[in-house]
Amino acid sequence: MDDSTHINFDKKFAALIARTTGVTEESIKLTLRFNQDMGMDSLDMVNLIIEFENEFHVEFTDDEAEKIMTVKDARELLMQKLKPV
Repeated sequence: MDDSTHINFDKKFAALIARTTGVTEESIKLTLRFNQDMGMDSLDMVNLIIEFENEFHVEFTDDEAEKIMTVKDARELLMQKLKPV
């Protein structure tokens, strides 16, 4: 990914999290934990995963989804899924 694609991804990624969680885009940091810091429960996480899948046209296995604890985890997994093979 080049820099402009990276910036667009980050904006889209932050906007999706904000829209799904109600947290402002400005307050989204890589270290935020979905459960502890944003108060998301397991149903909220399922909804977020579905939003990621729909928005970025990827699929997560159950094992992958269960490992997403922080914003950084979600970003890294999405980046890995979007990387050309």
